[in-house]
Formats: sequence, structure tokens, C-alpha cells
Amino acid sequence: MTLSRTNIKLASFLDSAREHYFQAREAVHQARLRRARYRATLSELVALSDRDLKDLGIARANIRKIAKQELLIGENE
Repeated sequence: MTLSRTNIKLASFLDSAREHYFQAREAVHQARLRRARYRATLSELVALSDRDLKDLGIARANIRKIAKQELLIGENE
């Protein structure tokens, strides 16, 4: 009887650990996707000329801030 209870507890623990593992794995995957989107936006903005940035009303000093804002807006959609 004791062995059976131990097996049930172990199975429950393993199921819980497996669930946490897959949740953490998904969180890492999502973080990588967000980071890639941030880098792509940042690269596009950095590649623009000062004149293009001025036409868009963006100061070069604000490029990182705008890339982060785009990332947050994209998460809310």
C-alpha cells in the first residue's frame, strides 16, 4: 500500500514538473520571438537616413524607445 501511494505521488510530481517545463519552454520561445521583432524594428529604424527619420517625426535618439513601444503595442493586439 505504501509503495502504491509513493508511486501516485511520484506520478503527480512528474506531471506537475512536466507541465512547468513546457510552460517555461513556451515562455522562452515567446521571449525570443519578441526580441527578434524588437531587433528587426530597431534595425529598420537605424537604417533610415536622418532625413527619412525627420520626415517621420522621429529623432534618432528615440529609436530604441519607439522600437520598445512597437513591441508593447504588438503584444496588445
